[in-house]
This record gives sequence, C-alpha cells and structure tokens, in this order.
Amino acid sequence: MAVIEKVHLVKSDPVKNNNKFWIAELHDDDMVHCSWGRVGATNFQSNVKAGGKKFLDSKVKSKMRDGRNGEIGYRKVDIIDGGLTTSSNNIKNSSLEQLATNQIETGGNKTALNLIKYLVKVNAHQISSMTGGQITFDYSAGLFQTPMGLVSQASIDEARIKLTGIGNFVANNDYRNGLMDLTRDYLMLVPQNFGRQRLELSSFWGDISAVQKQDAILDGLQASLTQSSKGDKKVNFKEEQVFQTKMELVEDPQVVAKIKKLYNSTRKKMHTSYGLDVKKIYTVDINTVSSAFQKDGAKMDNIWDLWHGSRASNLLSILKGGLIIPPSNASNVTGRMFSNGIYASDQSTKALNYAQGSTWGNGPTDNNCFMLLIKMAMGNYHIPSGPSQNLPYRGSNSTFAKAHKSGVFNNEMIVYKTSQIDLRYLVEFSPNGK
Repeated sequence: MAVIEKVHLVKSDPVKNNNKFWIAELHDDDMVHCSWGRVGATNFQSNVKAGGKKFLDSKVKSKMRDGRNGEIGYRKVDIIDGGLTTSSNNIKNSSLEQLATNQIETGGNKTALNLIKYLVKVNAHQISSMTGGQITFDYSAGLFQTPMGLVSQASIDEARIKLTGIGNFVANNDYRNGLMDLTRDYLMLVPQNFGRQRLELSSFWGDISAVQKQDAILDGLQASLTQSSKGDKKVNFKEEQVFQTKMELVEDPQVVAKIKKLYNSTRKKMHTSYGLDVKKIYTVDINTVSSAFQKDGAKMDNIWDLWHGSRASNLLSILKGGLIIPPSNASNVTGRMFSNGIYASDQSTKALNYAQGSTWGNGPTDNNCFMLLIKMAMGNYHIPSGPSQNLPYRGSNSTFAKAHKSGVFNNEMIVYKTSQIDLRYLVEFSPNGK
C-alpha cells in the first residue's frame, strides 16, 4: 500500500523527563499505521487504525494540544523521509566514499586517495563520537541523521536561533527557566537521545563547549541536507558532480621545504600543538573557489599566505565547497570574537590549535590533524582596538586583529566574503611528522 501522508511528532520536555516520538502513516487504503516510543530507543510500540484522513487529523490535533498544569503537547518535526529527489537518490545509491574517490582528482596517487577515504570515515566518526551517538552517519547514504531522521532546513535554521539564545545563557552561567524553555524547543527541532534520566541543564550544558558541540551537529546536519536535497526535477541523469576538486600529493622537495620553513618560523611553545610537525602536504584546487577568488580577491592589495586550522571532520565539506561563513550570529556559540567571517593567522600553531581541538575544548585533542595554507585577500584592512561584533568596519575589506593591540595574544585575520579566499595546500601534521 502506498503512503499518502506521514506525520512526525516529538514531545521533548526535560522537566518531566519526556522525550517521546509518535509517527503516523496514512495509507491509500485509509488505514493509519502508528508507532511510538522514546526518541532513540530501539524498541517501540505500533498499531493500525481505521478512519483515514479524518482519524489522522483528529489524533494529531489531540497529541499537539497542551495539557493543564503547564504540560506541553507534542510538536511536529520536519523530517526529510522518503520522496527524495532523483538527485539525492543518486547520492544515496552511491556511497559518499565512492563519490569522493571518483570525483576528487588525485593524479592517481594512492596516498592522496587513501587520505580521501580517511576523511570520509573521520567525518562520520568524529560527529558521532562528539554527540555520544545521538547523531549517526548512514554510510550507504552518506548522511548525518538524528534518531528521527534527517531534519529539514527550516528546523536547522530555527534550531540555530534557539542555540544562540542557549549560548547566551550558558556563557553567563545562567541555568534558570528560560534556558529550560529554549532547551525543550531545541530538542524538538533536533531530536536527540539524552537517556532515560531527567535532563539536568547544568550537566547537559556544562560549559560553552557543549553549545559548540551542538553547533557542530547543526553543521553536520546542514551538510547532509545540502547533499540530500540537490536537484528538484525527477529526471534520469548520471551521478551528480558533487566535488570539483583536485588534490595531489606534493613531492617537490623545494615546495615541501618552503612550507615547512613557513610553519616552523612562527611556532610558539605556548600553543598545545607546538609538538606537531609537518607529515605530508597536498595541493588543493577547488574550481568554484579559485574562480571566485580570481574575480574578486585576486584584484585586491595585501594578499597574504595564512594558516587556517579546522577539525578533520570538517575537511570533506571544505573539499566540496571551500570555507564557509556560518550563519550563526552569536560569538559565544562559534568562538568568533570579530563577527562572523573566515579566520586565519600568520602564526602557525595558533591556527593549528583549532585543528587539534585544543582551542575550543570540544573533545579530545587530535595529534593527527590538518591545516590549510590559504591565500587571503585583505585589501584595505581595519585594525580594531578590541573584540567587536560590528565588523567589517565601514570602508574596509577585512579585519586585522593584532596581537596585544586588539585584545588577542596572537594575530588573527578575518575576511567577510568567501571570494577573498583561495585554498592552496592541505598540510597534514603528527608528532615528529611520522
């Protein structure tokens, strides 16, 4: 029997230890198939009811009604489930690893090919580990999903707004009722299995790193949603071109020596990543990124070679579309002191700390990590006297946060347009470079 309509409801009320789902499918024989249970649980109950659309609408209305004494009802959650476009089905039927290895040009080098396979796996593993398995990765589909499935763009956008408010509470060590309301709303937008014990806000949001982990979850879900929703027309065509990237192992000893010298010249013992050395270097050329840079950034003054550190779990997304400027506008969520932009530094181990995970405290440090060496077009830059969310400064193309002058201990360079960035090299680091 064909499914005519499907409804996903969630009731996440940490105060009353409620974290339940109710899913109903209306079939073309007018039977309604219902299932319910605790979010993330492997066992659930189900039944089949007659009554068709009328029964379904009545049941949904009843479930969503708030009760007395402040008890909340269920809320609808937008789940991308079934009915995917032909484009997304093509991606689903071809694993993410297959797409990446087929489409990222490596010049036939096995080392570069193995790196791509590694990045696919670490992308999945780190997000899953970071969330305690709350967000899982479907290897066949190449998608991150909540226990309820892949959430919609509207849910991700609203969740980011809620997370901004949550970040403000947590940054101020404020765990009053307002935070509980935001947490409840957030968990109904992005369903998660937080166990069977009553959720304690001071534990769930222990510090700002917990907020940053949720921000990483939203990034992973956003990337998966973008991947799953490409294309609107149901037509037959070949495998979609997801990557337009060349990545080759650098074997020229002069280039290797030059990049190692650039890294070593600004290493600082104060940084946790100081003990890491260059292991391998890869060229990176993303067609869309380099084209945009040639049209904009390449025409500016002050084009600098700078370092940008990023966790390995983010690299596959970067190889797909370059660096992005996250939409969140809360500095305490994203760790951005000079408004939302793309950050880099001329001080190598400062940037490498972000790749190692030792700057935000979001999980254990990673001693096998990566950093990008980029071209950043600064143009007419502004030097601020301290952190500010009102940037870029009027008439400037970028911000140069100078050490000991702009309220920071290390230089930070920020641009606010992706077209001012060109990716040049991906550098792999490990202890003693081995």
